[in-house]
Amino acid sequence: MTIDYADIQGRVLPPQNFCVQSVCFRRIIDVASARQALAKLVGEITTAQNAIDDFLAADDDRRRELSLVNVGLTYAGMLALNSRMSGVSYEAFKEGLAARSRIIGSQRPGGHAEIDKWEVVDGNWPGAEERTAHLIVLVCGFDRAAVARKAFRVCRSLSGTTPVGFSSSVLPGEDRGAYLGESSAELREHFGFLDAISEPLKADKDGVDIIWHRRPQSDVAKLELGRFLVGLSGGRTEPLAGGVSSNSLAGIFRGGSFLVFLRLHQDVYRFHRFCTAASLWMSDEHGLFIPPLSIAEQLVGRTIDGRPLVPYNNSDINDFSFGGRSASFCPHSAHIRKANPRSPDRFSPRALTRRGMPYGPKSPSSFERPIQDYVERGMQFIALMTSIEEQFEATMRRINGVDQIHQKQNGKQALLKARIVDGLVGSNFEGTDDRYIVLRSRDKRKKKISVTVNPRTISPSCSGWCWPNAGGYFFLPTIAGFRQLISG
Repeated sequence: MTIDYADIQGRVLPPQNFCVQSVCFRRIIDVASARQALAKLVGEITTAQNAIDDFLAADDDRRRELSLVNVGLTYAGMLALNSRMSGVSYEAFKEGLAARSRIIGSQRPGGHAEIDKWEVVDGNWPGAEERTAHLIVLVCGFDRAAVARKAFRVCRSLSGTTPVGFSSSVLPGEDRGAYLGESSAELREHFGFLDAISEPLKADKDGVDIIWHRRPQSDVAKLELGRFLVGLSGGRTEPLAGGVSSNSLAGIFRGGSFLVFLRLHQDVYRFHRFCTAASLWMSDEHGLFIPPLSIAEQLVGRTIDGRPLVPYNNSDINDFSFGGRSASFCPHSAHIRKANPRSPDRFSPRALTRRGMPYGPKSPSSFERPIQDYVERGMQFIALMTSIEEQFEATMRRINGVDQIHQKQNGKQALLKARIVDGLVGSNFEGTDDRYIVLRSRDKRKKKISVTVNPRTISPSCSGWCWPNAGGYFFLPTIAGFRQLISG
């Protein structure tokens, strides 16, 4: 399969350092009208070639006025537009994120009751028709006003559809994100950490150059495009249409990408309170002083400015691994270690490319003065891939400690007695006694001390600070695939 950059949607390749992102959700209520509206909108979708020619080549003033537009669909949305989609046998995509949340361990202790509170769901979740999305519209750029104008115009043009979720937004159905740093070179999330560090940054005609930091680095590695584009080597190559011989149906998927949207609420006040409580607990229980900020950095695996807690190449903060003696520097529950184990080599075979962004205003809370303002804020997690199960769901199972395996030094495998979860985003500890994090320090003799503890032991009232409140599985077809889909 040859790669046509003028056919691939631009949010897949190449990536850009966007500062503002509007994510809009729609449900199809009139198929005929929706088909006509989408047929017109296809011509406005930003392709990878557009991104290369316009965004990467434009000067700063021109770039601020540009906005990228991409569109994806859930399985239910694709089926509504084209009945032949009933022949697709990809169960993960058909079932949707809400139905599979228990499999990947991402539900809060309330289980199904919590998903009943999600702003947006996919699939056929019982009693959630009004919150079920068929379309996701991504509008990205560098200027808030330009992105808002484009999102409004695009959503208004989608006749035959109605907004889903976020009814209190200025534009119903829209969840708007923006990075919190002082500039586009300093992209921070709500807990204060430098974000979007390990991101694919540059695409060329021969493949994808993976630069693991937003500043120019000499260390560049190749990842196969098959991890992001269906039908290429290195990823999912089958046409996803079991039992269907129609080449046109397979063509709808070929060259496209699956997109996962997971909206994660971040309670900054509880995060700060927990880190302060953990600092005091380590001192009282183990005689070890770890400042609250250092507790937070152990939960993430990086310093607040992005440097990993393991030894790294001074010219490239992403040139490191968790192998050998360096593993002891970073807790097993650290986010960067759970999300990307980097073993046996630097690049996980389940790597996915992220396009997330924080939403909501910056919190007034701090470690020194935790403040609870009850304002909704968090992270729009967006990832692109060719295999939902092997890339996203496998990562989430690892983050949430599902099917956890510990590799012993003698090569034998055994289940861990303690379920070690991601200390940052696997932290739904309320009402649970089987999820643990690891904290590390050195005693007076400089001996390394590792403590495995359930956060509820440290602070029962502040043991959960990040949980999902909306999400879905979508597919971003190529321009040609989109036209085949809406042709019916």
